[in-house]
Amino acid sequence: MPMPGSLMCSHDCCASGRKPAGYSGRCNRGEPASHRAAPGLCDAFVARGNALQLVGDAAEVERAFERAIALDPRDFNAYYWFGKYRAGRGEHAEAAKQYERAFEIRPDDYRPITLAIQEYQALKDREGEQSAVHRSWRAIERHAGARAG
Repeated sequence: MPMPGSLMCSHDCCASGRKPAGYSGRCNRGEPASHRAAPGLCDAFVARGNALQLVGDAAEVERAFERAIALDPRDFNAYYWFGKYRAGRGEHAEAAKQYERAFEIRPDDYRPITLAIQEYQALKDREGEQSAVHRSWRAIERHAGARAG
């Protein structure tokens, strides 16, 4: 399935100094070349992966999420949504890995580690489950503390 034009970017706004119509972001020469050419491309591939799930093209879904991760290995959403995709397919070990990576990126966000608990339960991995439960409680306490104050 070809990528819709809205998710492709062939310009290099940093090199040219021109910004595409409707572009409100910024370019940073310290970022990888792929980000200079298309600053939101990682997000576009995450969105593409989520959209492709609706048409059931598993190979393209995986390629989209893997491309997002390659573009930005510190992108929380790429791992989080890839984990949700894997979980939905019953790929519990892979889902847990994606959720764990998302949690490493945002250790105060309890959502991915809480979802990892479910994956460890499905795998009957008591050690992984207990570890995730403890980390989940700590994240929830940090989250509640941050909101309180």
